[in-house]
Parts: sequence; C-alpha cells; structure tokens
Amino acid sequence: SLKVTTSAVNAVLEACGRLHQLDRTFATFDDVRRVFDLTPDLVSYNALLLACAQPRAPQAGAALRVLADLREAGLEPDSESYKYVLLSLARCGEDDQVDEILERMVYGGTAPSSDTLTELCQESLRRG
Repeated sequence: SLKVTTSAVNAVLEACGRLHQLDRTFATFDDVRRVFDLTPDLVSYNALLLACAQPRAPQAGAALRVLADLREAGLEPDSESYKYVLLSLARCGEDDQVDEILERMVYGGTAPSSDTLTELCQESLRRG
C-alpha cells in the first residue's frame, strides 16, 4: 500500500489555504492524524495559519487558537507562523493584539521580517 507523507499532506493544506477554503484546510488538518496516521509538523500548522490570514475572511480567533495548539504540540512558532497570526489580527482590526504578538516575538528572539512589517503597514493603510 502507498504511504502518504507529511509533505504531501502539507502541500494539500497550503493549497486549500491559498484557495480561501478555511473549512477544508481545517478538515484536512484533522485527517492528518486520524486518516493518515501522521503527526502534523510546523509546516502543517503554518498552512492553517495561512488559511486564517486570507484577506477576504481573516480569522483572528482561529489563528490565535492554532498558535496555542502549535505550542501545545511541542513546536515553536517561526517567523512565518507569526507573520500569518499578525496578518490575521491586523485584517480583523485587532491592533492591540498585533502589538502584543510583536512584543512576544521580540522578547522570544524572533524578529519580524521586513516583508511582515511591510504587509502590516499596508494593512494599516488599507484600513485607514
């Protein structure tokens, strides 16, 4: 029998997220353990965060839950994880939480990328 790899499932997760299919992304993530008997990795969680940050329907609450779940799974968020959480928050107008996450990043030793800062500024300008 053919074994599905984590990287293959991650590619599907990311594609679903980029196609703005939040429900499908989360359903596929749930299948990683149950159906494929795989353990989600940081790329898996980042694909969920990408889905939460989509401009048409950002999901700040879901992004914060995914960030907490990522940590509970024993993983550490990277700059990409934070980028998607920050964009989710910014697109939902959660400026105080954006500041809190940025502070947490800096104190934790993860500097936001210039790309992330640029996108946050653009989002702020877009909202006025």
